[in-house]
Amino acid sequence: MKTLFLSLCLLCAAPWALSQTTPATTQLDAQASEEVDNDELWISLVVSRDGPNTHEITQAVLGQLQAASTQARKVNGVQLQVGQVSTSPIWTNKGKTHNWSAQAELILVSKNTQALAQLASDLTTGMRLNSTQFRLSKEKRLATEKALIQDMALNFKDKASSISKAFGFGSFNIKALDFSPAPERGFLQPMALMGRSVNADTPAISIPNEAGKTMVSVGMRATLELLP
Repeated sequence: MKTLFLSLCLLCAAPWALSQTTPATTQLDAQASEEVDNDELWISLVVSRDGPNTHEITQAVLGQLQAASTQARKVNGVQLQVGQVSTSPIWTNKGKTHNWSAQAELILVSKNTQALAQLASDLTTGMRLNSTQFRLSKEKRLATEKALIQDMALNFKDKASSISKAFGFGSFNIKALDFSPAPERGFLQPMALMGRSVNADTPAISIPNEAGKTMVSVGMRATLELLP
């Protein structure tokens, strides 16, 4: 559902009568928003190994990462990116141990949310699900903003014309225009699974596929000169 809102602040105006003989200046704010279905899924998966030999655990992590990447490339429309890869010592309450922990992140993104959810579910037999996020794709956000700007502009012109006539002015000029899209407000699903151990017998996790909605908003402020 689209929402339009305009507000008026009269900065300087001559005493108004049936018609005005001197110009006046006013500001008009306008906003438009629409709640849109999310069309893109973002998933972060992590693989980790612990042990005393940093070379062995790092190679094991990179091997699992490569296998997961190969599997992901077979699914049409899935973009993949390797995230953080790190090796760090394991500490206890008594201090540093002789063991190390190596881990790597794989990030998957796709508009084919059902296929990606199934892929990620399959990969959780060897990786940990770190987080998931449904969001608007760049293309859908830009298209939505473009439509909102058109609606807002038409409503703005109508309001500006009505204000001019209501206060006895004949026309108006736009002296300044400031446009700014609102920051993205998506739906984030944090998955608190970082402590979950993974081995060959670990069952797959079912990934939720309820995409939800995102509110897209645009706003503008104009300085108008009302003319006799």
